[in-house]
Amino acid sequence: MRATFKHFDTEGKGYVTYEQADQILQEILGFSEARSRATIQQYDKDSSGQIDYENFVALYSMIEEE
Repeated sequence: MRATFKHFDTEGKGYVTYEQADQILQEILGFSEARSRATIQQYDKDSSGQIDYENFVALYSMIEEE
């Protein structure tokens, strides 16, 4: 899981940006724009516009359950 996170954390800052998460959800997973935004807001717990590793794992787990 950490390797997957690092793949998307291209700058090595310890988080995935809102834009990166949106791209993953829409382009790779086929989410609609509205669903992507709602999902990001759900997992961006502190409303920072960033998904840290812990929240990335939770997001990824939700996706795998579907």
